[in-house]
Amino acid sequence: MNILVVGGTGGLGAATVAALRGSAVGGASSSSSSSSSASVLPPHSHVFVAGRRVDAAAAALFNANGKTAQMSTEVSFHKLDVTSMQECARLCDNIAADKRVAERGLHGLVLTAGNFNFALSRRVTDEGLEQTFALNYLSKFLIINRLLPSLMKASGSVVSVLAGGNGGFFDRNDIQMSKNYNCVKQAIQTGVLVDLMTIHLASLYPESTEAPKFYHLFPGLMNTDNVRNANIPAFAAAPLKMFILPLVGRNPSAVAEEDVIPLLLGRSGEGGASGRRYYPSGGLFHPGLKGVPAYKELVDAETRTRVWEESHALAKAALRE
Repeated sequence: MNILVVGGTGGLGAATVAALRGSAVGGASSSSSSSSSASVLPPHSHVFVAGRRVDAAAAALFNANGKTAQMSTEVSFHKLDVTSMQECARLCDNIAADKRVAERGLHGLVLTAGNFNFALSRRVTDEGLEQTFALNYLSKFLIINRLLPSLMKASGSVVSVLAGGNGGFFDRNDIQMSKNYNCVKQAIQTGVLVDLMTIHLASLYPESTEAPKFYHLFPGLMNTDNVRNANIPAFAAAPLKMFILPLVGRNPSAVAEEDVIPLLLGRSGEGGASGRRYYPSGGLFHPGLKGVPAYKELVDAETRTRVWEESHALAKAALRE
């Protein structure tokens, strides 16, 4: 099997990689010392890991150039700034051209990169995109669409992790919030956008074992290092990281093993079945794989199509195509 984990060098992404290959979590900010003792993947599988912190420490942690003793799962690292659509496109093209993927397809795609940005002012990337929009949503949109032929070849599954089924603020006329910017509303809106994308993709394919599957997961509050990247003032970030998250946040290893891996590998049992009953080839999930019913924006095909077409145009402009 071939799996790509974007955001896999920290937090839930790192915990997912560790669970896939059956190794110690180490850098995943977990209260437990290890994940599964054996790989959940078949022999000779390959996990591609993309993220910012691809350095000597990350390579040593995951044994990037070696194999696990249990199941010979290979791991390779690819440095990526997820807010750059051009970097995301290059990553996808390299993955699709990899001999293993070219021959067998991409069996799984996990997209964990995303954050709640508390910046008071609107920030724009070098490609002209609002930063939270680029990180939380458009990167997922571009990566999925760019790798769709590889996913279809292997009947692969896509697990996007952000705010599956939460709903909330959504302005279909201003998805980058260029007017009256509010960091909280924009973070919520990007979750709605990933919901719309997921359900739109799921609606395009018949419900069958051969069709790709598309899922959007809300993992709940997790005990990770994301607070350091969310522009939270230090006086608030320190107690949150030291005291609150360890008490109430979910262990990322548990989220990986209980939610992400079952969706990715089609082992979601009754919880997965309850989530999928709303849509063909996919669904939205809360912690414990509790299926979330559709809210009004999701059942409006015209809204989904409009956002889909605008997203394509924005991605194309960022790529200068």
